[in-house]
Amino acid sequence: MAGKKGQGQVPKKIIEKLKDLFLDGGMTPYRASLILKIDNKTASKYFKQFADELIQNESHEDWFAREARVRQRALEGLSTQISEIRDILKPFEKKLKKLLTKTEFDLDAIVPIEKIVRLNRKFLVELIDEYDAVDMTPPMIIILEKEMEARIAAKNYLGPKYNSKE
Repeated sequence: MAGKKGQGQVPKKIIEKLKDLFLDGGMTPYRASLILKIDNKTASKYFKQFADELIQNESHEDWFAREARVRQRALEGLSTQISEIRDILKPFEKKLKKLLTKTEFDLDAIVPIEKIVRLNRKFLVELIDEYDAVDMTPPMIIILEKEMEARIAAKNYLGPKYNSKE
């Protein structure tokens, strides 16, 4: 495996592929190490290096603006995956419907297609759930504002507990 001691430098081609996997989004160093057949520590080291480079090159935008941008990117990525799964499902659903309308069922033909349709529908539902979870989670600024309001209100409350002479 590349990146282990005694084997020298990591080839430039591997570093470029690692960077592509890093920038692709949603890829962990562990998954990248499996794909490229390299040591996980090497992938982690380069992922950290790529992240540090991004941070240094960024304009140090407001954290809340960055959160909104990252959130939008996540929603866009999920939306793309949902669309791709729907496109994959269409021909299989069409073929399954055609097989099920025949007078004699050919289970050897139906079962594999039904399995593909069922698994892709399940994956589609999971992606939609994930999209909804990201979409419905309030932005951090709203959570922090509400928390601050609650703390200020609690501090300013001068009810019986605070007015008693005990």
